Amino acid sequence: MAEYKIKLINPSSHLKEEYRSFYEEWEASGEKMIPSVIERDPSRFEEMLQFLRDNEKGIRIPAGWVPDSPTG
Repeated sequence: MAEYKIKLINPSSHLKEEYRSFYEEWEASGEKMIPSVIERDPSRFEEMLQFLRDNEKGIRIPAGWVPDSPTG
């Protein structure tokens, strides 16, 4: 049996097309997007990346929320 290793990484500028493809495929499936952070439309990709970085640092998150966990 083959062994696979999976690593979660943060979206980045050089993965823009891959991320948009992932998003569009999931959206077309009609399935609920989980985790909810991926519901954010990546059409303004650099703004989305900044939003994710801010969430990781606890910047402009709703009261009572904790910062997102970093990956990698």
